[in-house]
Amino acid sequence: MKSTTMFRFIFLVVFGLAATSPIRADLCGGGNEAVALIYDDIEIDGDLSDWPDGLVEYGASSNPKGAFRVLYSPERDRIFVAAVVDYAEVDIGNHWNSTDGMEVFTWGGDPKSDAPCEPRGGMHNPIQFSFVPGAGEYVPGCGNPCALVGNRRRDAASKGVEAAYQRYHGYGDQVTYEWSVPVFTDFDELPIDLTDAGRAIGFDLVVVDKQTNGHRWIPWGNSAEQKFHGPDRVGTLVLSTERAFMPWWSSVGSVASTLGQILLYGIGALAVVAGGMALRNVALPPAEGGRLIEIEKRLTDTQDILLALNEKCERLERRFNETQGTDAAAESGEES
Repeated sequence: MKSTTMFRFIFLVVFGLAATSPIRADLCGGGNEAVALIYDDIEIDGDLSDWPDGLVEYGASSNPKGAFRVLYSPERDRIFVAAVVDYAEVDIGNHWNSTDGMEVFTWGGDPKSDAPCEPRGGMHNPIQFSFVPGAGEYVPGCGNPCALVGNRRRDAASKGVEAAYQRYHGYGDQVTYEWSVPVFTDFDELPIDLTDAGRAIGFDLVVVDKQTNGHRWIPWGNSAEQKFHGPDRVGTLVLSTERAFMPWWSSVGSVASTLGQILLYGIGALAVVAGGMALRNVALPPAEGGRLIEIEKRLTDTQDILLALNEKCERLERRFNETQGTDAAAESGEES
């Protein structure tokens, strides 16, 4: 509870200071606000186990149920987004109104300008990055992920955009989305430098749910549609000066995984030895061959034991990760 209280205090202080800063005061309002802590070591693969615990979860939607967390890396000049959405059933298509998916918007325009909330023209407005959790497309002919600049399709991957997903089947169809997204003032230029901690950028996230009677488009930051038409249509993301950290016990799961890999390598080596001995047994006298057969049986028994140990390690790792997820959910419930 002490760590939770301290995190809440830090969050409120950062949030309060940002709310009174000139940068925040000049930024386009009218939407929700989120705070991103600093963190660099994120791998975009849809597996959220490398995300720090205790981050604030922002509700992206209630039907389907969805929530997201956000970090940023001044070292890599990227915004990281982790979202979990519980669909009744995942639908994959090739058009925004026939598929499930997600949109992420960033805008790095100068909030200190004389007219920060006026549309700037396609290249200088918020950029829409879209992603489908499967072999489909959100914007036909744009690829997956896709960047939409104004109404123009652009290659997202060439600009360093990364997106990945994983699906989990249970009572419904859960999808984890993971993003690494740059921030632009002009899409034809390099991404902006995110080392200016404490500033704010335009940001939004939209959950898209294909349903039998149509589709739902569920924004988080601002209810306005066609967000790529102006910075007044997105929410706000504050780049905190605080850094997120992984707790020391998070390494236990990776240790178990490493142990499992070592066991597998041992099994492979034993299999090679056993195979060689079996070949030698063909050319040896019966007495010696019998002894080798006995040794081979013992090696086989040892291999079975190692396989069983590896399965136990995997079960322990899964149980550990599930416990982490339960603890994180409980802590999130206490904070809310």
